[in-house]
Amino acid sequence: MDNDVAKGLSPVLPELSGLLPDLRGTDITSLLTDYARMAKIVSVVEAARFLEENFASAQNLGGRENLLRHACCSVAMDGDVLEFGVMEGQTLAILCDEFKELTVHGFDSFKGLPEDWTHDSPTGTYSAQGKLPTRLPSNSKLHVGLFEDTVPKYLAGTDAPVALLHIDSDLYSSARTALFGLASRMRAGSIIVFDEFLNYPGWRQHEYRAFMEFVDAFDVKFRYFSFASSYLSVAVRLDSAPKVS
Repeated sequence: MDNDVAKGLSPVLPELSGLLPDLRGTDITSLLTDYARMAKIVSVVEAARFLEENFASAQNLGGRENLLRHACCSVAMDGDVLEFGVMEGQTLAILCDEFKELTVHGFDSFKGLPEDWTHDSPTGTYSAQGKLPTRLPSNSKLHVGLFEDTVPKYLAGTDAPVALLHIDSDLYSSARTALFGLASRMRAGSIIVFDEFLNYPGWRQHEYRAFMEFVDAFDVKFRYFSFASSYLSVAVRLDSAPKVS
């Protein structure tokens, strides 16, 4: 390792050593020019620090499906179950399985991301060319279109509170539209599962940012109660209803 490079990295070497199999055998100079890999390393360090500071009472469920099912089992109020970002319907099917007695609402345009997300997920990523998923559970209901169009239509058709909200839409703008649009239906006890909350480059600018703005705008009290250490997912429970004027 080049001495100047090693000196510059010395403040973060202890954290990096836990992320790389053997830092002593790594070509650090080469690593520093692999921007995508370095961005991932930095994001992992940031997420680990965030977890240490904020997740003292949160349970680590390991994987994203375990977290989602645990969140479903933790719902302790009546209300609707909604998912924003359906794609092929895998997680919608999980929600339908956990809430067999309910109609589970899935929101998606099926045309992919409406704007750029990360450097390798530009506009249009995850597009199904508008084709709806097949073989969805019978207790699912799709709301097809952009969230800003479908949320008002959903709200006009029901007065039910939101018991569980699964946000798997990646983007800040999409998550914010869902959260702010549904604020009047959130209650103390509502559970929100974020599929891409942290632990990837730029995570503070998307679902995390949208949730922090939601919390500030509506004076919401909440707590993190579970996370998936092998992925990007986090679940929160609202301790107070949003203060909607």
